[in-house]
Amino acid sequence: MLPIDLISLPYQIVLTDNRLLDGILMAIDDQRNLLLSDVYEHSGSQTRHLGLVSVPKNTIKCVLVDRKEYAKAQRYRERQS
Repeated sequence: MLPIDLISLPYQIVLTDNRLLDGILMAIDDQRNLLLSDVYEHSGSQTRHLGLVSVPKNTIKCVLVDRKEYAKAQRYRERQS
């Protein structure tokens, strides 16, 4: 699977300060910074809507994607080949 195939999937990004971002991956730049849309930030018991967010690579602790969404993207890619 190519990096372009991972665009438009929902992700959870764990930041180095342990905040959690839920959003849709829109872009990855050459330095591996992420651009997410429709982002919700979870910190402790608080949640807030942030909208469009640029996430610097050096603040990313972990990137998670739902297995079902990933499998769906993989099947789509295979059909296109």
